[in-house]
Amino acid sequence: MLNASGDGALYPPSKYIYGAFSISQHAVGGSMVQFASEHLKARKIGYINHDDAYGGWNLEAAQAQAKQLGDLGLQVQSVNPNITDVTAPMLKIRAGNPDVLLLTTYARPAALIIKKAQELGWNKPIVLAVNGTADLKQLVENVGNKDAFKKAGLDADNPPKTWEELAAAGQKLKAAGQECGYTTSWPSWVQLETFSAWHNVPYATKDTGFGGLAARIAITAPLHVRHLENLAKLGKEGIFIAP
Repeated sequence: MLNASGDGALYPPSKYIYGAFSISQHAVGGSMVQFASEHLKARKIGYINHDDAYGGWNLEAAQAQAKQLGDLGLQVQSVNPNITDVTAPMLKIRAGNPDVLLLTTYARPAALIIKKAQELGWNKPIVLAVNGTADLKQLVENVGNKDAFKKAGLDADNPPKTWEELAAAGQKLKAAGQECGYTTSWPSWVQLETFSAWHNVPYATKDTGFGGLAARIAITAPLHVRHLENLAKLGKEGIFIAP
């Protein structure tokens, strides 16, 4: 079972690893189907996704990848993110007798599905990923504009790896005519929640929100303050623009 808790693919990308790095939602479903086909030799694939926009994007890519790989059998069950009883979708998946089960759901529905699978005697592989990975070409194309890098005199194949390097590259990109040097989707997730996880710093009280509904956001640690001050400075300089 492979698990991801971030917004995309681990860097450097690996066909065996799912982790955290910003990448297009459309890459998720396709990369998981490709993994199941290439490494688990699956021909019939059970696929459970959410019935929201994210789930729709993931499924669109999964179906396209299944067709590209030779019309793999894709047995789909779309569930609500707030589902509490996963018996029905799991029974339908089991009835199709797939070679593997792919889950592109959030952690709570995934936990329910895995528990139900065990109760039903499921003995096939389960691949769990909040978000997936892709090959290096797709990764670079999703997180950076190679042409803009070249125009600014930057090495498009060696993107910034630290915040200091990002600031310096951002200045060159802006000087070369870009509106800004850096922006991001879903800033609260990327700049606070995932940032906290990477540095092993609590994002909220009560075990980072898992300990109860009384949890409160806690982003006043020195690390958070320094990071937000750095982003504010980049914002004033026009290097960083929040969506």
